[in-house]
Amino acid sequence: MHEVIDGKITMSTGVAFKIMDIPLMVFDSINKKMRKERPQIPVCYIEGKDREELNPNAPEYLIAMEDWEAELNAKLLDASIVLGIQVHRLPEDFPKPEDTPWAEKLKRLDIDISDDSDDRLLAWIKFCAAPTVKDLNSLILACSRNIGVTEEDLASSAELFRNRKERRAGRKPSS
Repeated sequence: MHEVIDGKITMSTGVAFKIMDIPLMVFDSINKKMRKERPQIPVCYIEGKDREELNPNAPEYLIAMEDWEAELNAKLLDASIVLGIQVHRLPEDFPKPEDTPWAEKLKRLDIDISDDSDDRLLAWIKFCAAPTVKDLNSLILACSRNIGVTEEDLASSAELFRNRKERRAGRKPSS
């Protein structure tokens, strides 16, 4: 992980960010909203018992839960980045968020880059300023320390993203 020194952290690209306090209620609001969208456990009829029971092992439910957890983690990540850091220093000749070339390259790859300044800044941080897993993990950890997130929490969350693709290997797409 990159080290935070005097409230600032420098990425592998040389871009330095100032770490800001994130209002705790932001994460609470995201969690509350996402809780409403959490997939419902399906019910199945058990003939031998002549009744319906919850089936938390239904493959389509497990896939839906993986998708829901990934979306929740992505929203929490975006909140950490948008609210938890501020650009402190750019290396000479490093592209700025408002520059066109980096965004045009990503648009050619069908990656949506919004003209909204906050969305564009978020994309610039993810794709240009902090492009590696180590960069992003360091940013998230630095921003999250004030709200009690540990390096172990971050590692288990990162593991969820890494293993998601592996868990889906061999599964038929849900319809």
